[in-house]
Amino acid sequence: MAVTRVKICGLTLPQDLEAALEYGADAVGFVFESTSPRYLTEEKAKDLLQRVPPFVFRVGVYGALHGDCPRTLLDACQAVHWGAFAFSQDLFVRKILALRLGRGPGKIDEAKRAAADYDALLLDAYDEKAFGGTGKKVDWGFAAEVVAAVSKPVILAGGLTPENVAEAVAKVGPFAVDVSSGVESEPGIKDPLKIRDFIQAAQGSG
Repeated sequence: MAVTRVKICGLTLPQDLEAALEYGADAVGFVFESTSPRYLTEEKAKDLLQRVPPFVFRVGVYGALHGDCPRTLLDACQAVHWGAFAFSQDLFVRKILALRLGRGPGKIDEAKRAAADYDALLLDAYDEKAFGGTGKKVDWGFAAEVVAAVSKPVILAGGLTPENVAEAVAKVGPFAVDVSSGVESEPGIKDPLKIRDFIQAAQGSG
């Protein structure tokens, strides 16, 4: 059985990035959405991005992205809303659609259609006031149905913690898991021990 990959998102400090790397994160996320408490300008993010070694995936996280994915130092862009001009033909930048889940008739077909134009689908909990990072939990049963229905890699986010991520992986079977608030001591500030415990639990070594 494949080991579940882990993305530590909303990194703002060098020491938090170092903890994510030390404990084996497969991907690291940097938030460029100005309404988030984890917001970084692209200029401020450059120093952090330059510290990421080869073979660790670097993801720029947006609420809405209207221009092309900025390719400098990024391997992927993730957004809830993608504008008409946000589909660069640059094959080196992957595109991740963040889908805020709501259960209901036709939702599985909606997810399948949405995934068709992207390299991966990230499942997060819906919140009318925020694009993500709220700590709200996704319906894991419905998330498992999405995983079974779509052909693209599915990343599970939303309310994951060191205490529940192993159960989430077992029930949903995602390609990867994504965590931000679940490994923080306060918004934007990570707890290195929570990062360690989360990665170990997600990968079955906790």
